Amino acid sequence: SVGACLVARKCFLLEDIILRGCEGVDDVGVVALAKGCPQLQGLSISGCHRVTDAALRALARCQALRRLGLHRCSLITDAGLVALSVCSSLEYLDVGNTGPGVGDRGLVPLVQQCHNLAWLNIIATQCSDKLLHAVASCSTALERLI
Repeated sequence: SVGACLVARKCFLLEDIILRGCEGVDDVGVVALAKGCPQLQGLSISGCHRVTDAALRALARCQALRRLGLHRCSLITDAGLVALSVCSSLEYLDVGNTGPGVGDRGLVPLVQQCHNLAWLNIIATQCSDKLLHAVASCSTALERLI
């Protein structure tokens, strides 16, 4: 995460960054990006297997965050998604194939609070009809549910 920390220090106007599959990216780097890039709108850390809920708690402070890719981030859990539920501008969220730690307890509150959510990938998560009921009653902007 040394590279991500350096980017956060030097590129404070950064709006979008794709770090998909970068083995060295961990919580330290994501926290640095969340703090150092206040205009961050899009972040893909899909496949960054060292990222945990600590990174999601830091990203929850990014008020401009609209797009977040967490596909195959197997260490994130419902607790991290609950923290993200304060991101009212979130439009795109990919939590597909994140593992057994992600399910209704994290996604239902997120869907209930993120009214701008238009794209949600929940493939291979521990979701049930409870999430689908929340989607049906709260997600009027939703265009794609995978």
